[in-house]
Amino acid sequence: PDARGAGIGAELLAHRLGPIDAGPPLACCLEATTPGAQRLYERFGFRPSRWLNITPDGYPMAMRRPVTSPR
Repeated sequence: PDARGAGIGAELLAHRLGPIDAGPPLACCLEATTPGAQRLYERFGFRPSRWLNITPDGYPMAMRRPVTSPR
């Protein structure tokens, strides 16, 4: 909790998406397990796909970043 909001998640995501974006165009998929994670992923071009309804609050949320997402 002390590290939340420090940009660590964004750095990790950018680090992993860098090589993906450097290659041939690919769609990317992931699961957001919290509303905060969902907001982070949306900043990187991911869009909600569907609720997986595993937990009482509906999370995780399946998310997808289309091939055409600008990065």
